[in-house]
Amino acid sequence: MVVNKFSGSNSSKVHSDLSMNGNRLSIILNYGCPYKCSYCIWKKHRLENYSSSPETFDYEYLFSLLSSGFFSGYVSVSGGGDPLYNINPGSTQSILLHRIHRFTQYFGYNLSIHTRIREFRIEVVNLADQFIVSYDDLNEKDLQRFVLFLKSRNKQVRLAKVATEEDYDYLRDINFARMHNFKITFYAKDRIKATWFSELKEKLENDYSRLVFMEKGNIHYYLLPDNKLYRDYSANVLAEILYKESEIG
Repeated sequence: MVVNKFSGSNSSKVHSDLSMNGNRLSIILNYGCPYKCSYCIWKKHRLENYSSSPETFDYEYLFSLLSSGFFSGYVSVSGGGDPLYNINPGSTQSILLHRIHRFTQYFGYNLSIHTRIREFRIEVVNLADQFIVSYDDLNEKDLQRFVLFLKSRNKQVRLAKVATEEDYDYLRDINFARMHNFKITFYAKDRIKATWFSELKEKLENDYSRLVFMEKGNIHYYLLPDNKLYRDYSANVLAEILYKESEIG
């Protein structure tokens, strides 16, 4: 059961006001990843050994969170490991993601999946309304074909790259995104503000309206593989708004 900090006669109004402020729910799943990204922040995460599965996931808690009225916008699914890793028909990954999709549909939320895997099967692509597609280089195998395929399926697309190299051709990627009306985000490596990244941001941030330079992490509520809701991806600060009775005291 979820305890609402704002319980009382005006709780529905408070939730309505809060949801208008853009509270986002991000579900972090972990069942492995085929990539070895040098900038991966899950490798040293304190919950890296927690695995997600249909048997361990707390559906009752997710139901309570989605029914609270506290969240707005997309509900996102990311990692941890990659949410689309080994998502074969009948696999535990497929079962879990399909169940999460049904929950978000029931409560009228759009689902966003953050992935680096190029998954072309229609039954998988249809699980989400938006795909945030991670990449290192615009010319890497199947990237452009994949995002154009998503576009052909009327999916919202956001390209997402961790900016690790000062001499990378960022403008080329921006122009590609502009050509296809994609969103595009460049993240500072390790969320540490580097001089060259700040200069790049100042030079290019007004070049395209759907471009974002991210120097810090997203401000979301994170439901992590231990089935607890946190205010930070690092899982150090439990959410003060919506929490389980077992977490009180």
